[in-house]
Amino acid sequence: MIGLEKLNISSKSIPSLPLVIQEIINLSEKEENDFQVLIGKLQKDPGLTAQVLALANSSFYGLQNKVSSLREACIVLGVHTLKSIALAAGIINHFPASKLSAVSVDDIWRHSVGTAVAARVLAELTVVEPDLAFTAGLLHDIGKIIINKKARDKYLEVIEYKKHNDCYMLDAEKVVLGITHAEVGEFVAKKWKLPEPICSVIRYHHADFEQAESKLPALIHVADIVSCGLLAEVVEDSMIYPFDSKALEMLSLDIETIGKYLQVIDKMIGVSGSILLAKH
Repeated sequence: MIGLEKLNISSKSIPSLPLVIQEIINLSEKEENDFQVLIGKLQKDPGLTAQVLALANSSFYGLQNKVSSLREACIVLGVHTLKSIALAAGIINHFPASKLSAVSVDDIWRHSVGTAVAARVLAELTVVEPDLAFTAGLLHDIGKIIINKKARDKYLEVIEYKKHNDCYMLDAEKVVLGITHAEVGEFVAKKWKLPEPICSVIRYHHADFEQAESKLPALIHVADIVSCGLLAEVVEDSMIYPFDSKALEMLSLDIETIGKYLQVIDKMIGVSGSILLAKH
């Protein structure tokens, strides 16, 4: 049984986020309502700006007319949507694929994009804010990315344990590591000073939804499973978790309703993934 210290994960060892992303995360409520401030941050990174505009102009957002500048994108989509897109692209770019990973980082991000898309689509059926749902879905498995980066050999042990014991990945993590990717992810998210709702999702997207202060973790739980089903070939945990009835009840959703949106979600995963994962 080992914990954070044995995984070589500490406050000092956690990779820092790019300055632009840190600045966007730390925008005050007043600054968030001033799109010129957000634009000023994004313009520091031309590559990120290009990705943001590409996703804004994709069928994912369904704009009737293309936007050619960050200012236009802000006016048409809103500051919160633009911030959500920027965080998604910036954080994915910061953790590229590596041949030294225990599992494919590409596959983790592909699944995470799928979860983000499913969360945004299904959020429209709930009281959860869609842009927040998208960001939370994207980051829900950040703990896996960090463990892969900091403790590859230990995560290989987790994978082997899972294969030999025919169990869920989460259970294998508990046995081999003494800690789960959800717990590691929460630790990292708090050190990055991510918003509390995001930290809560990272910690509680598998269970204990009632401990969270919102319905967001329950939504990400559902979106996570939808993504696993649609992208089964890239999910390292071939045993797909069932929907938790408590989560469905909290969201006033049922399997039949979710099923009606699978085709749309699947299409949007392809659209957004082709842009957000272009560098991977």
